[in-house]
This record gives sequence, C-alpha cells and structure tokens, in this order.
Amino acid sequence: MLSTIRTKFEKDYAEYIKGFDPEELRELSTRIKRYCGIYGILFINKLDDKFYHHIPITLFPSPFPKEQFQKIRTLQSEVNMLLHRVSNDYEFIIKSLKNVRKMDEFTKKLAKILKQLNNYQFRQQIEAGIIRADYMIDDNRVSPKEIPKIYLIEYNTISVSFGAHGSQIQEIHDEILNFAGSMR
Repeated sequence: MLSTIRTKFEKDYAEYIKGFDPEELRELSTRIKRYCGIYGILFINKLDDKFYHHIPITLFPSPFPKEQFQKIRTLQSEVNMLLHRVSNDYEFIIKSLKNVRKMDEFTKKLAKILKQLNNYQFRQQIEAGIIRADYMIDDNRVSPKEIPKIYLIEYNTISVSFGAHGSQIQEIHDEILNFAGSMR
C-alpha cells in the first residue's frame, strides 16, 4: 500500500492532502505526536523536565521537485566554499561586523574571541564543516511550465542537531501517509 500512496503523493500531493475534516486532522496530529514518542524524537520540556515535547515536524512530507533538488545539490558545494572562504577571512569579518558589534553584545563577544584567536600563531591543518542549509520552494507559478523558484532561507553552521532525525521523520511520514490513505 505504501508504494501506492507514495506514487499518489509524488504525482498529486496537493490533491492528496485536501479534504480532511477537522476531526481527521486532529487524529492525524495526535498520531504523529505518538510516532515521535515511539521513535524517540523528543526533547525535554524547559519548564518541567519530567515532560517531553516532540521535535518540530510537518503533518505530511513537503514535496520538493526532483529537478530543484538536483540543482541545489549542484550549487551547495559552491555555497559551502563561499562560506568557508568568508569565514576564514579575518579582515573581512572584522570590517563587516564593525557596526553590528556596536549594537549587539553577542556579536561583540564573538568578535573579541576571533581577535584573540587571530593572535595565535597556531593554525588548524584540517577543518570540517557540519552544515544544514534550509531551502523553500516558491510555487506561485502563473503557468505550469514555469519553474518554481528556490530560496535559501537559512544556512546553519551551529544548530544541525535535528539532521540526525531525517530517517526517523521519513519513517513517521510513511506511517502517516499509510494511515491517511486508510482514512480515504
């Protein structure tokens, strides 16, 4: 059944998610929260550490055209190299953040650390980047022949923790698609 749902999902996603009444959406929402618990993709409640919350997750997987995905894969290494070069250009960073440092205490502290590190003679021989880049599709096309626009909405080099949940989220979405299909 999953292959049938996936085929339907890939070909006509917008039609697939239409038509759920509020009660069905509540049932799907409750079910996806339970799946998050089953798969262990939770974090501790900040107000009471006896409780957990599920990580942010969409009810259904978000469609992403294959052509756009391939284009992003091709461009991403160039974007990564650009960020690498900028992040290793001490003078550029200090000059670019001059006015920001005056207004933002956090940036001021980071620049101070950078200046201290720049005074050391030691330089790393090997560097690794763990990066999460978030893209969105703007699908406000006038004509089906138009190609949806791609936007890089976030380039994150610090908060990449949820990336490890990708395969679990896919499994949860498979479960939700199966259940949603059985509701039809």
